[in-house]
Amino acid sequence: LGASAVRAAGPYKFCSIHPYFTIQDEAAAAPIMAEFVEKTKREKGNIWYGWDKVGDKLFCSEAYVDGDAVLAHLENVGPCIEKILARPCKLESIEFHGPASELEKLKATADSLGAACYAVDSGFSFMNVENGHAAHPRSLCTIHPYFTILDEAAARDVMDEFVARSKTEAGCVYYGWTKVGDKLFCREGYADGDAVLAHLGNVGSCIDKLLAGPCKLERIEFHGPAAELEKLKKTAANLGAALYAHDSGFQRYEKA
Repeated sequence: LGASAVRAAGPYKFCSIHPYFTIQDEAAAAPIMAEFVEKTKREKGNIWYGWDKVGDKLFCSEAYVDGDAVLAHLENVGPCIEKILARPCKLESIEFHGPASELEKLKATADSLGAACYAVDSGFSFMNVENGHAAHPRSLCTIHPYFTILDEAAARDVMDEFVARSKTEAGCVYYGWTKVGDKLFCREGYADGDAVLAHLGNVGSCIDKLLAGPCKLERIEFHGPAAELEKLKKTAANLGAALYAHDSGFQRYEKA
């Protein structure tokens, strides 16, 4: 799609949890991870859910229609959380991302977990149905870039340009910025590895401008099916990005 052929995009309003773990006992963790997936599959407010791994690092990729669905999920999998943290895994960090109004519902829970709350700044979604009835194998590829904002006024125009350019991409599923204090995250998803590469080519000049002074890149990760990550190996090496391969899970969204 060219710049003149922008698809109609919906609001960027879903909530996501970003928990990072270190695996201490993989054999003990595996059945608990499977239980998490099966329990979550019964939740009406879930959009996608699953586990991503690189070495002994584990990430739970998960999204929900709103803050109420996040709270319902945490209640549903409470016993699983206790079991996985009893020995198999160590929680290294956790974040909640979503609209400020939804994060308000999660404030007490975030405080109890020590979770950072990243509020939506801008963005769009091409998920015309977020929580469809059917659960499909996960194919979504995501990029996880974390920045520190050095000059917010200078970053603003560049962030807006990223959003406008990404909206023209046929393989983009959702795209936008979330913030907490001077920390900035780009929450972005793509149909496959080819769409990730197309995106990086499309916004290359924006990346250069953002990193020329407005922001500092702290770390970056690619997440996706192993076969799609193969396409991204060279790019990941150039960027110093970790490659988290899908281990298990499902997705329910339908893309426009």
